[in-house]
Amino acid sequence: TTCQIARAVNLGAGKVRVSVGDTVSEKVVTVDRYVLPKFKVDAALDQRWYRPGEEVTIAGDARYFFGKAVANGTVEITASTFDVDFTPFASATTTSDAEGRFSATLVVPSHVVGLPLEQGKGLMKLDVAVKDGAEHVETATRTATIAKGAVDAALVPESGRLVPGVANRLWVV
Repeated sequence: TTCQIARAVNLGAGKVRVSVGDTVSEKVVTVDRYVLPKFKVDAALDQRWYRPGEEVTIAGDARYFFGKAVANGTVEITASTFDVDFTPFASATTTSDAEGRFSATLVVPSHVVGLPLEQGKGLMKLDVAVKDGAEHVETATRTATIAKGAVDAALVPESGRLVPGVANRLWVV
C-alpha cells in the first residue's frame, strides 16, 4: 500500500506497524530527501538464461540525461545467486569508454541452488554501479535464470491432480 506523509516530516528511520487480530508485524522504513538521478545506466545480458559454469557477458552504457556520455566512469558489477538470500559469487571492475559504453564477462558457478517457485531453476542477479568523475553513483540491476538445459517440460493434469480409476487428460507444458 502507499501512505501519504506530511510535507514537513522528520528525516530518518521510522516504524510501520500493521496488526490483524493477534498478529502484529513491524517494518523499519527510512524517510529521506529524493535526489534526482544525474545519469541513466542501461545494461543488457547476452542471453536470457544460462547453464551452470557458463560465461555471462553484460554490456551497457551510461549517459547523462542531456545526452552526453559518462566517459571514463568506474563500473563495478556484482553477480549473485539466490538461495536463502542473494549471495555474491563474482565481481568485475571496468571503465566506461569515451562513448559511455562498458562490458564485462563473468562465469556462473558450477553449482546453483534451484528454487521451488522457479521449478528447480536458479536465479542470478547482476548489480551494475557506475561512478562518474564527480563521484556520483547510479545503478542498474539485471536478472537471469540458471537452468540445466534449454527445454523444461512438465505434465500437468487437466483437473489439477491425477484422479485414480478414470481416464486423465494431461497437458505437456
